[in-house]
Amino acid sequence: MNKALLKRILFTFIKYTGGFHLSRYLTRNRLRILCYHGISLAEENKFRPGVYMHPDTFRRRMEILRNGSYTVLALDDALKNLYADTMPNCSTVITIDDGWTGTASIAAPILNKLSFPSTLYVTSYYLKNRTQVFNIALAYILMIASKLHLKIEDLAEGLHGTFDLGNAEERENCFTHIITYGKTLNGAECRQQLLDSIANRLEVSEALNVPGLFRIMSHEDIASVLASGMDIQLHTHRHNFPCNDKCAAEREIIDNREELMKTVSGTLLHFCYPSGEYTPNHAKWLKEWGIESATTCDVGLNTAETNPYFLKRILDTDILSDIEFEAELSGFIELKRMATQVLGRSR
Repeated sequence: MNKALLKRILFTFIKYTGGFHLSRYLTRNRLRILCYHGISLAEENKFRPGVYMHPDTFRRRMEILRNGSYTVLALDDALKNLYADTMPNCSTVITIDDGWTGTASIAAPILNKLSFPSTLYVTSYYLKNRTQVFNIALAYILMIASKLHLKIEDLAEGLHGTFDLGNAEERENCFTHIITYGKTLNGAECRQQLLDSIANRLEVSEALNVPGLFRIMSHEDIASVLASGMDIQLHTHRHNFPCNDKCAAEREIIDNREELMKTVSGTLLHFCYPSGEYTPNHAKWLKEWGIESATTCDVGLNTAETNPYFLKRILDTDILSDIEFEAELSGFIELKRMATQVLGRSR
């Protein structure tokens, strides 16, 4: 019996013997913040299961929230309650990162039907430029064409070599070579043209051109999700937040806010670290710039002692089974983490 299956059997036993119910009670005053990324349009969950989630999986997760009687709050309300010690039991916030088109077309209607508030942190470079996200789309077409060889030296001046895409190391080298070259190009449209040329050569153009695939939503999409009750917040412009260059970091916030405010009329006071990467400097800067909170990718639940600029989240992905998700949501795994820390300090 493999380890993953054994874990699921164990969690199922714990759930049906009352363990999850007890965990909910013991962690009832801790704030749960769920983290999602993309919703799959064309089985991207098989390509990047840590980023993209199948629509049916997302729907089941939301039903678990509803059926479990978790109190789903808007981020702003939840944080006010958390730090005032007035939080309803098992309060939960739903956050979604990046702004992939599947969020607008699939996630938002599911959340709206359940009357669940949510926060969407939107990165704005591709919102502004309206091309596919170059690095993700490139990795995808190289993977689905993995039985082929790709000769890139005559695609553009500055590209060299022929790569066996069936060999993982060569495929990675090919990806790195093209990404490095892409950074020298003048703008997103030039990178899209290169991407289209590679897809055409690999004969995967049809797979790449699924409507909305690897694209950030448009301003029209943002207006639509706002109308459905989703809150829009900050996530940098270029999905990059320097740790040693305050001016460059501030520019990311300024550019992000400027683009989002073309559609968003509300306040933009909350932030999500791109890729979950942060330093102590970031908290000082964000506070100085008037931002009130920032979410990380650190896994855990939050208390009134949690620094509002280093909020923890439950990272939900297509890799997790429903029972593993319930184990996190109920607080069982949080209690396990706490026990491990106590035992570690006592040694």
